[in-house]
Order: sequence, then C-alpha cells, then structure tokens
Amino acid sequence: MHLLRGPYRDVRVRFHSLPGSKRYPENEDRYAVVLERHNTILDELFAGTDVYLITPVWTTEPDAPPCHGDAEYWESRLVTDDPDPEYRTPTSFRCPSLSWCRGCLDDLLRDVANDKAAGALVTDVLI
Repeated sequence: MHLLRGPYRDVRVRFHSLPGSKRYPENEDRYAVVLERHNTILDELFAGTDVYLITPVWTTEPDAPPCHGDAEYWESRLVTDDPDPEYRTPTSFRCPSLSWCRGCLDDLLRDVANDKAAGALVTDVLI
C-alpha cells in the first residue's frame, strides 16, 4: 500500500487504528477500539452496498496458488519494486465481492492488526 502514497497522494487517506498512533493492540479492549474505528469508517463508505475485498497472496512461483473458500482469483503480477531480481515477488490477487455489513471483516481486521495479513483493500464495485 506504500505504492499508493505517491501517485494517489491527493485521494489517499490514512486512519490510525489506535490512540496515539500506537501500532499493535495489546488486549481485547484495544481490539475493540480497532474494530470500532475501522467498522465506523467502512460503514460511512459502504453501508448497504456491495464491495470488493482485494487481498494479495505472495508466492515464490509465478503460477497462482489455488483459491481457498470464496476467494476468487483475479489476476497475478510480478512485483518488481525491488531492484534485486532475486527479491521480485509473484503476487496473485483475490477479489471476491460481498455485501458490506458491520463486522463482516472483523477476522481480517484482527489479522491485519496482528501483522498476520497485509495489503488488503476494500473498494466499491463501481471501480
């Protein structure tokens, strides 16, 4: 998501998940703050609409790994932002659509807060 900072500077916004820009939730009270903040923002943007949930899957092979659950394959790209070819990463993107409702992404939001998941984007289906 750091790649969005430059070309989309005028339309990109960052919200802090915890007070004082704290990075990781330490207990359930802090997780509640993270989930409340993210769900409030997502509700304002997407209440009553369908959204795409775009998530990357980084691999060491150029072929897309098999999909799990309802995570539909969208496309693959070779991430070439590292000048060393050894560290260029094949990335497959999943892009299921879902009806937004408060709490439907809580598991993913917890994983992102714990650095177990990264690079997730939620966008409307009108892109």
